[in-house]
Parts: sequence; C-alpha cells; structure tokens
Amino acid sequence: MLRTLHSCRQYSTIKTAQGNPLPLAAIMSLIHQHIAFGPRARARPWELKTLPPRQVQVAQQQDIPVPGFVKPLRGRSTSAGLPLKRRPHIPTENAADLEALADKLEQEAERTVHLPRKYLLQNLRSRLLSILANTQEASSAWAAYRALLVLPRSADKIRHKVPFAHRHRLLRLLAAAQPRPRARGRYAQVLAVLRALLQAGGTVKLWEWNLLLDCAGKEGWRRPREEHFRVALALIAQMRRDPPTSVAAATAAAAPHHPASSSAATNAGSGGGGLRDEGDTAPDIFSYTTLLAHAVRTRAPAAVRHAAQLLTRSGFALGVHAHTTLLCYFARRGDLAGVRDTLFRMRRQEQGGGLTQTAFNIVLWAFAYNGRLDVARAMYRVIGGGGGGSEEEGGEIEELKNALAEREMIVVGGPEVVVPDIATYHILIQAYAYHGDLRACLETLTDMLSAKGEEGMDINSNSLTAFRAIFLGFARHGVFVSPPSISITTSPTTPNRHQPLPISQRRHHPTLTSSTPSSYMVLAGNSSRSRSNEEQEQEWTLTTLEALFTRFLELPPDTRLRENVLFWLISAFARTSGHDSLVLRDVFERLESRFGCGGGEGGGGLRGWSGRLARIREKVFS
Repeated sequence: MLRTLHSCRQYSTIKTAQGNPLPLAAIMSLIHQHIAFGPRARARPWELKTLPPRQVQVAQQQDIPVPGFVKPLRGRSTSAGLPLKRRPHIPTENAADLEALADKLEQEAERTVHLPRKYLLQNLRSRLLSILANTQEASSAWAAYRALLVLPRSADKIRHKVPFAHRHRLLRLLAAAQPRPRARGRYAQVLAVLRALLQAGGTVKLWEWNLLLDCAGKEGWRRPREEHFRVALALIAQMRRDPPTSVAAATAAAAPHHPASSSAATNAGSGGGGLRDEGDTAPDIFSYTTLLAHAVRTRAPAAVRHAAQLLTRSGFALGVHAHTTLLCYFARRGDLAGVRDTLFRMRRQEQGGGLTQTAFNIVLWAFAYNGRLDVARAMYRVIGGGGGGSEEEGGEIEELKNALAEREMIVVGGPEVVVPDIATYHILIQAYAYHGDLRACLETLTDMLSAKGEEGMDINSNSLTAFRAIFLGFARHGVFVSPPSISITTSPTTPNRHQPLPISQRRHHPTLTSSTPSSYMVLAGNSSRSRSNEEQEQEWTLTTLEALFTRFLELPPDTRLRENVLFWLISAFARTSGHDSLVLRDVFERLESRFGCGGGEGGGGLRGWSGRLARIREKVFS
C-alpha cells in the first residue's frame, strides 16, 4: 500500500508536453494499471498485437512510405481502455474471432433490442475501436466495423457510433488491400461505409469516390462484365451531377444484380437512403482513367470508345496510364496500327521523350503477342539485352534505334530509365517458346538468371514463370524421336499423333514465316533465323527437355510449385517421350523426391497431387 501511495505521488507530478498537469482521469488510469500489473506493465498475451512489423517501424522513423501500410490513428477514441487482469471471455485476437463476434452480434440484434450484458463489459467497444485504429488487415478492420455498428456505446446510450476517422481509415485499408486475390463484395463494403458515413453527417472525399469507382469493375472476376462497366459509368455521371443525388439508385438502375445489393451492404449499412455528398466531387483524371481501364478489360469496342470520348471531352490531357491502357487494348485486338498511333500520340505529348519502363514492357508485349518477334528482339537489343558493348555493336544499336523510331514510332528512354527487368525477360521467353525458337528462349533465360544473380534478386520465385513457358513450348512443339532399334511404320494417310506439325505449316505472323529476314533481324544479329525450320524442330526433343528438367530440380526444396507449372512439365514429357509410362513415372518420382511427398504430408513445395495431375499420376502408376 505504501508503494502504491508512493507511485500515486509520482504520477501526480507528470505533466503533458505543453507543461500542464495530467487530468484526474489519466492519473486514475495510471494508478489502475499500477495496481493491476505493477510499475512496469506489459501487454498480456491475449491482447491484440497491433504493433507493425520491424520494417514498418524503421520506415516510420525515417519517413519512408511503405506499400500497403496505413498509418494508425492517434487520439482519445483509439485507446484500448484499461488493461484487463484476466483473459477476456470474448476473444478478439484475430480476424476469425472478430468475424464470429460480428456474426453473433448481428444475430442478437435481430432477436432483441437490448444486447446481453456480457457484450457491454470488458471494454469490448474500446478494444474494437483500437483494432480499427491500428490493424493493418482489411478483414479484421471490416469485422470490427460490423461489430461496432451493432454494439451500443453503453447501457444508457443505445445508439451506436463509429467516429469519422475510423471510417476513413477503414476505407484506406480496403483501398490498400492486395488486388490479387481480391474477394468479391469489396464494392458492397465500400458503398456501405460511404453511405453510413454521409448519413452520420460526414463528407466523402474525392479519392473515396475513385475507390468506389475502382471497385465497381474488380469484383473478383478475371474479366469484368458489361454491367460492371455500366455501374462505373453511372458513378461517373453521379459525380458530374449537381446537386448529387442517390448513387445507390443510380447503381441499382444500371446493374440490378450488382454485388452492391448483397448482404454485406445491407448488414454494414446504417439504414436506407442514398449516398449524398455536399463537397466537390467532380471527376478528375484518375476517375476517367479508371473508367477507361474498366472498358478495356471488358474488351467491348463500344465501351472503350465511349470511355475515351468522355476522357477527351473532360478537358484533361491523357496521361501515361491512359495511353498504356489503350496500348493493351490495341495489342489484344491485334491492331498494331492502333499501337503505333498511340505511340505517336505519346511521343508528341512527351515532346520526344522516350518510353518509361512500364510503357516499354507493354509495347514489347504488344509486338511479341502479335508475332512480331523481329521488333521485340530489336527492342531487347536496344536496352542492352543479349550482352556486348563494343563499338561495332554500339553503331548497330544506334541504327536499331533509328529504325524503331521511324517505322514503329518506338522511342526508348535512356539506360537510366529502361533496363531489362523480370517482365521483359518473361515476355520474351513466353513469345519465343510459343513460336518455337528454343535457342533464343534458353539464351534469354540465361540472361535473366545471370542478371538476377548480379542484382541479388530472388531467383526462385520468378524462375517458375520462365520454366512454365518453356515447358509449354515443349508441349506445343515437342518432337518424339523413336529409338533406332524400334521401327515404327505409319501409313502416308494416317499421321502419327505424337508428331507435331512442321513449324513452317503452323500459324505464325507473315513477317516470321517469310523467307527474307527483315532489317530488324539482320541488325539484331538473330542466329535463329539463319537456321532452317527442320533444325528448330529437332531442338524440341526429350534429350533437351531432360537437361532443362535437371536445371529445374536445382530449385530449393521448399519452392512452392504451382499446378500449371507441373501440368505443362508432365505434358512436355508426354509429348517428347511418346507417352512412355516409364518416363512419366520417373518424372513423378523425381519431383516427389526433390520437393516433398506427393501426398501432401511433407513440408516441401509439393502440396499434394490433385485434380488433373492426380488423374494423370493414377493412370501412369496403374
């Protein structure tokens, strides 16, 4: 007791940063902590750990922005309340506990007006507010928000209340969530928070409108539907309208089956009514660019034309994001004239400036995707790919730059702006493998591995995409070479199903199948063009695949192997071995020996055979 009084005497001398003594409530809180846990109170293991990782702490001290990190709130409503001496009966340690608590509270609210007394004790509301103010997980924040909408402030104050700052931080967490995988219903969550925010008297900011617009076309679908674009279009019209009217009515009229009418919006909203905003919500360049991106992802020409017209009439100059979006659209349609026209507009707007790293990779993909490997190889040489730095090669690179600028409208930035990165290597490897150029494929793979080794980058995680592309090339162009001792006779009218069509008879771009190589090929020093189609066919054999598979087995045992990588690996061996069960069985056994148990019992990269791989394995071992 004497120690407690002595501590009280110490607490009475504490002052704030402004020199004023602490209020009585703060002093009593410190005394309560001293009595409960001693002079050096520590966090109990059952309390939610809200401290960010070590790298986030260092970044906060040095004022370095961290991707995906949302700054915690500070203030009176962010405190977790007085510390609990015993473990709480209602856990709130993780997202699963919070989801269960929110579901239980919603069920209790449907049955009775007054919640049981246990939900009003143990500082539950303070703990939920603290979670919403400090957590970095969007799922935990959303579950805490759902619980706060039902939980009353106290026994006397039945009406719930969530501070405006907490609602805005929840929207930032939803915006910072990883796009892949993005669960469906994000649009309903954002719409419910904005509607409740305005009904409580708050203000919706422009970036929050843009967040709602962005979520309208990203509802977990690989490609958005036309009704998603109509919802985004209705939101743009709503933002331009003065005075604002009901956005909920506009979105419902545009897409009655949109997830905005799901249970998430119904449960998390605070009553009916539309979404209103009294501030300046005129769409900006980000709004129109987001709408254009949604239109491009739908692959509907009418939608893209409409979105581009709206962007042009708005008076904003097209930024680099809008141009790159149009490049993706024209590349998907195989319209290289549209790609060149967009490049010309970018060149005129930038006043002769070269392409940035992202724009360069998109242009490279556009030409490689449409079969113009000569242009893709020339672009790779221009940025320093393929090695070499002599004076003669320097003159050839200058000629390549001039040819690309005159014929294809491609002006590449300097070496400090554009360098070969992971996306560049993957684009070239996939294009070479698809079109049957194994030697160029392996040369690019060697360049990627050596470059990543010098830069200290993670080789294992990015190599799987390259290996998958080459395995797909073997499954597409593989040749079955029968042993000399076995004679296989086939009739002239019945082709062997294991033998692929000659490369000369496969569908390629006319530039690649022509007998006369283009000037890009000559200047870039393409060795694969000088080889005949028969020589290229003989490279996709089982012997070459075995050597590549040996290199593939050198990956660390804990590498997480994706299902599509393993499928194309097995398909490649099946194609080149003539569906030999002994060869396929050896491949399965070597994979299980290197990367863990195929049954999923080990801790390696293999998480068990399932789906089509399980059926193939069962047929091979039967």
